[in-house]
Amino acid sequence: MRWHDVCQLSGRITVYTVDPRVGDLADVERLFARIAEAPQLVIARAASRNKTTLNGKRQALALPFAQGSTFWSHVAFGINSAAPTLGDAALYDEKIRVPIASVTPTDDGVNAMLTVRAVLSQTQGNGFTYTEAAIVNAAVGGLLYNRVVYPPVEKTDQYYLFAQFDLTQK
Repeated sequence: MRWHDVCQLSGRITVYTVDPRVGDLADVERLFARIAEAPQLVIARAASRNKTTLNGKRQALALPFAQGSTFWSHVAFGINSAAPTLGDAALYDEKIRVPIASVTPTDDGVNAMLTVRAVLSQTQGNGFTYTEAAIVNAAVGGLLYNRVVYPPVEKTDQYYLFAQFDLTQK
């Protein structure tokens, strides 16, 4: 077995366009619960599988051994729809990067799972139709953990944009 086969990370992203009546952005976990309870507040939904980059696999494998390292901290959104590749080092056309709002680890008794969430408020990232996103480890630059391309999602000041990455290590 080769070292990069040890960390078989896979996952998907779901991006929601959500009516601001969903609630205050201060409690992201509650907001995601609210959209499950009140699906009429979801204006649009797009989902796609993500590709963990080679740098992301290296980073995940090295995490237990790193001291003082910065792991995932932000989600970047962009407007390019070129297919993800193992060698991607950045989004192709990044427009905004926001801090990760929440990280929730779970497991199903066999596989470890992680849910990573980010939110664009009514005032963030407006005027673009987003088609790509990534988890990164810095507010600017840094290492790209993964990159995902999904169906176009327009962002205006009329709604929030929620992104949820569901990652599984098998």
